[in-house]
Amino acid sequence: MSKWQRRAVLSVVNYAVNGERRGYLLRKGLCSLVFPLAFLAGFIILIPLNQASALHKVDHRFTVTGRVCDQDGQGRGGVTVSVKDTRSSVTGSSQTDANGRYKALLHLHSQNQGDPLLISALQYKKEGRATFDPHNIQEERMITVNLGGPCKPIPLWKSQWVYYGVGTGMAGVAGLVGVRMLRGKHKKPSGKGAHSKRKKN
Repeated sequence: MSKWQRRAVLSVVNYAVNGERRGYLLRKGLCSLVFPLAFLAGFIILIPLNQASALHKVDHRFTVTGRVCDQDGQGRGGVTVSVKDTRSSVTGSSQTDANGRYKALLHLHSQNQGDPLLISALQYKKEGRATFDPHNIQEERMITVNLGGPCKPIPLWKSQWVYYGVGTGMAGVAGLVGVRMLRGKHKKPSGKGAHSKRKKN
């Protein structure tokens, strides 16, 4: 028998003896990769697209949200939207997502109630006002302004809630994998010692 044939036979025997343990270790290694990757993917998906950072408390910020659409009603992605309080010269900006949605925050206070706003993107411009109840410091102060042509409804499969659902599902899968990993630690297959004991008995 040649050298490589002996190695092949030994490899087969070794696999037959330790195959169960190797399979366990392989599954354990794969699970240790799947868990963090699935959790990370779920966490990233759950992050809202183009979410603007909050500026201080509710009574210190004003939000302008809406969509930018072309003449066919389709959302324009990657467009920078600028918002300016023309009385106080406070400005804010945001970039639209794939569906043309944007969310811009201005650092405004209660005394800015009624200030004129200028919202612009590409060749589109619209005027608005910072309208809110200065005595209400619980609810968000915001208006919605769409730019461009009349925007068509966003298809359900493109809705942000679909991404939330997928992210929640992936996080759930990651949790189940983690539980199985913890349970698997208490069910390790026996090694050579246990096989030899069975033979002696």
